[in-house]
Amino acid sequence: MNLFTRVSMMMCLALCSTLVWAQEPASAPTVGEVEQALIVQMEKDELITSKTAQEALATYVTPEDFKRVAQGPAVDSTGSWADYVSLTNFIKVTALIILLVAFSGWIKLLASSLWRWIVAVPPAVWQGVLLSGSLLGTFFPEALWASQRFYVLFFSALANLVILAWVGQVYGHRFTWFKAWLERFKIPVSSVVSGALMVYFGALALQESSKLLGFLAVMSLSSMLSFTIFYYPGVLILNFREKWINTVIVGHLMVLLGWVGVVHTQAWPMGIEVFNAGVQFYVTLALAIALLVATSPFYEKRDVFGYLVLFTLLSALGVVGYFMSVFATAAVILWVCYVLMAIEWIGYWGYRQSWALALTLIGGCLYGVGWALERWGHLFYSALKMALG
Repeated sequence: MNLFTRVSMMMCLALCSTLVWAQEPASAPTVGEVEQALIVQMEKDELITSKTAQEALATYVTPEDFKRVAQGPAVDSTGSWADYVSLTNFIKVTALIILLVAFSGWIKLLASSLWRWIVAVPPAVWQGVLLSGSLLGTFFPEALWASQRFYVLFFSALANLVILAWVGQVYGHRFTWFKAWLERFKIPVSSVVSGALMVYFGALALQESSKLLGFLAVMSLSSMLSFTIFYYPGVLILNFREKWINTVIVGHLMVLLGWVGVVHTQAWPMGIEVFNAGVQFYVTLALAIALLVATSPFYEKRDVFGYLVLFTLLSALGVVGYFMSVFATAAVILWVCYVLMAIEWIGYWGYRQSWALALTLIGGCLYGVGWALERWGHLFYSALKMALG
């Protein structure tokens, strides 16, 4: 591709991007439209009856609002070409692209020269400089950007971990004695790292009263108990070692029961509520997934019956937890996994008879689950939204 073709294509891209940036925004909803949407949603959530909803609509929403919702948002078609494309901006963007293409060789040469200078500096120097900057952003974020202090703190906190991982990769050979000491006492290195992350994110969560950092602290606690989650584009992996399944179940059960005790006795230390979403969602999910594996009819272990009893007992207690609204999320997660376990056992029993019976039973169960979600799915969604905020 020659220089002229590249410049022409870039000019076309600049013109198209100018058109996209200049799209007309949608008009803001009126007060009546907002009130109408709120009343309809309250009726769907069964917070008010249909009769009350009709009376409220007749009182607070005008006929013009109904007409506008039916017609959709208005579009202003009176603008001219000058309203959508700024010739001056287009010329400036095109000039910048041409200059970048013209001096692309010099830019590459400058970048390669700078890179040689960068790699000539010892890694310890860069690590010290970068770690100093990230620590400054972690403990004094307002000094860098006062109006966005939390985001500065959050990304600086993550940068600390990346830099420390880099330090560990470069100088990890000097700490082989520590790894050998942990192996002597059969302590996994991953558990020690997860415990340190739990303390790190937990302290930051309490300092900032942040649910996000609290959630990361709970994730680190769960990882210390051998349960981890990995995400790849389009794939979510829930991982734990089979030989540690007792550790996963007992550890997460103790955490969840301890949290229930704290909430029930109202012995809330200052700011500890930032961990509520993580405990109710992540810890319960880890416990339920581990029980789902342990109670599987395909799980070749002798203690499946004991896990079945424990899973059934916890799901029954979830009924009480749901109506104590503070534990609604944990109850919903337990119910969902318990239903999956029941379907698995039903399909297993049918499979031992014939494939046709197994598929019929599983299909009927899934149809029933879909019907139940159509009727009561909003209750599950409300419970999850309550915990996650």
